Amino acid sequence: MKNIFFIITLVTIFFFTCSNKQDEKVSFDNIKKQLTEATSINQDRKQNQSDTTLDSEIKDNNGVTDLVKKDSLTKLDDTKTDEKSQKGVPKTSTTFSKENVKDEEKDGLDKLIVGSQKVLWKLLIGILVLTAISFLIIKINKAIKDYISAQLKIEEKLTKIENNIDHLKKELSDLKSSSTLKQQSMEEHKKMQNILEENKLTDMELNNLKEINENNWLTIAASQIGLSHLKSNPPTPCQDNHFHKSMNNDWQLAIVCDGAGSSKYSHIGSALMAKELLPQLFDKYLQTQKWYIDKKSPLDIEWRELSIKALKECHLIFTNKIQNEFENKTIREYACTVILTLYNSTTALILNVGDGRGGYLNKAGYFKPLFVPYKGKESNSTVFITSPIWDTPDIFIQTNIINEPLLSVFILSDGMEKISFNCSLMEDGKWSDPNIPFKKFFYPILTQMNNTPNGKEKNLQNMWENFLKSGHKDIANESDDKTMIVSLLK
Repeated sequence: MKNIFFIITLVTIFFFTCSNKQDEKVSFDNIKKQLTEATSINQDRKQNQSDTTLDSEIKDNNGVTDLVKKDSLTKLDDTKTDEKSQKGVPKTSTTFSKENVKDEEKDGLDKLIVGSQKVLWKLLIGILVLTAISFLIIKINKAIKDYISAQLKIEEKLTKIENNIDHLKKELSDLKSSSTLKQQSMEEHKKMQNILEENKLTDMELNNLKEINENNWLTIAASQIGLSHLKSNPPTPCQDNHFHKSMNNDWQLAIVCDGAGSSKYSHIGSALMAKELLPQLFDKYLQTQKWYIDKKSPLDIEWRELSIKALKECHLIFTNKIQNEFENKTIREYACTVILTLYNSTTALILNVGDGRGGYLNKAGYFKPLFVPYKGKESNSTVFITSPIWDTPDIFIQTNIINEPLLSVFILSDGMEKISFNCSLMEDGKWSDPNIPFKKFFYPILTQMNNTPNGKEKNLQNMWENFLKSGHKDIANESDDKTMIVSLLK
């Protein structure tokens, strides 16, 4: 816009300048022409006067008398001329010609002044017109800018309104979704409560399991090979391993490790983790914890930091041991899951990597889960201690603390979950996993444990091993390996 204004200004000035120069040229040409004519007339008169003088001189050569006469006549004529001039008769001599030229020069000068004034007026008018045009252009330019600015503001407001509408739609959708999820959550919670109530012990059943000594824990544990491993050729060894130990007068330690079926040497890995590394390192770290020595429940952060620290050291030793003792083997060939619980009569501490199940019975008679097993996106997929879990431990390493008066604690590999846990429900075409222990499975076992006389614990252990092997048709036909540890206060 500024460039257009500049171009218009130059064109206007050029136009008026050319016009004014043309007018000036005409005016000066007229004046010059008039002066030339006046000069020519004056020269003609001087020439006539010279001719008259020459004629007089010639006549003087003819005789003095004629010259005297001429002189007398000339004087007489001059006297008469003066008389006539005094009477107001205009002179016809050279004086008249000079005054006429002066008048014509004055008229030319006046015309020049008038022409200059016209030029100045035209220039002034041009400037005023140019100023008006410039002012109009500025106003138009400002109006265009204001219009564009207003349009941008309108577009910005429309964009904000559209964004607000989208945001409101999203909020409405989220609200509906939240409402739906809340409703679903309420429905699921209601179902969970119903399942919990269904699996709750009656007062009479609960009285049959009341402990005599809160630190007198009776524990049974066993691992048995699954049917598919038993029938393979050559037979695959049982890939599950377990561990249990009374740590002191208050704390109990139970561990279950399930070797990965796809890993050739996972039975070695699960045994190394369950029976050697985890017990040794946790015992070392626990001896430095004040809460452990004082028989109190730790803070969540205390238990998690200790668990991850001990687990990392286990993994490091585990890796080095395999690389040093088993040449040409990769650590993935020794993959296994980990379930560890440290518990007493009022607290259960849990560490879990991978799948499996864990549960407990509180003194109110409710069977509840210790943790939620990790399940991958694909069916029957999970993670192992050998998996790349260390960069995102919050996703793959679970820790939990249960602070309730306890009667029983139990952990198991996934080969025993279908028969002992409410974990696979089909309803309205959808699978759900309530993760609630079956009362019908655990109460008879706990009753038998509670009724076992002192000194007969070994017989109970033998019965338990046989039970996991073929004590029930569903257990006998289970293709996967089976491990379960059950502890009861009595």
